Amino acid sequence: SVAVMMLFEEGHYLLSDPVSDHLPELQGLRVYVDGPEDNPVLEDVQRMLTIGDLLCHTGGLSYGQDTQHAVDRLYQNSRLFRRDGNIADMVTRLAELPLKFQPGTHWEYSIAHDVLGRLVEVVSGLSFAEFLQSRIFAPLNMPDTSFEVPQHKLDRLAGLYRPSTSGGIEPEEEAEALVRFVSPVTFFAGGEGLVSTLPDCFRFLQMLHKGGELDGVRYLDPK
Repeated sequence: SVAVMMLFEEGHYLLSDPVSDHLPELQGLRVYVDGPEDNPVLEDVQRMLTIGDLLCHTGGLSYGQDTQHAVDRLYQNSRLFRRDGNIADMVTRLAELPLKFQPGTHWEYSIAHDVLGRLVEVVSGLSFAEFLQSRIFAPLNMPDTSFEVPQHKLDRLAGLYRPSTSGGIEPEEEAEALVRFVSPVTFFAGGEGLVSTLPDCFRFLQMLHKGGELDGVRYLDPK
């Protein structure tokens, strides 16, 4: 969101712009009405999906987690989050799927911010990871925030845990916990995937708390 608003403040787009102005593969989206995933009834959008819709999760996208809904099953079948790909691939696959509802009519937490990561790439000419590093993490002195953990820092990567069959918790298998963060990472999602530390996160939150500025460097206007 900070990256998107930085580019907005620089005049690259309006939040009311259709996303397809910048991601043309999202032109011609249609909306699910009824029916099974293999033969759905669709209708045209009543208004275009906007950048503001993506920021607010009101664009008709989903996370594909509701197994009872045809659109969510289509998300699952399309394997949107392929870690061996990138977010450009994800948006291309997403363009083939219907929206879950008309833009602006409902709220649902979704992959909208992952799409915004691709918007940042197209507008800035940098990969999403490069933009975050050069415009936010490096200036804010956040040396441990990234989509991947270099080999010399792997011993500092905390383990992940899951519920155990006995009712407690147990550690994830090491390979399962670490593999997604080990170089090389190519899938730079806008909604998840960063690793960080408490000091780094504190710097980022200080900047927001102080109205978009920290240590004399302005990142966002207070408004």
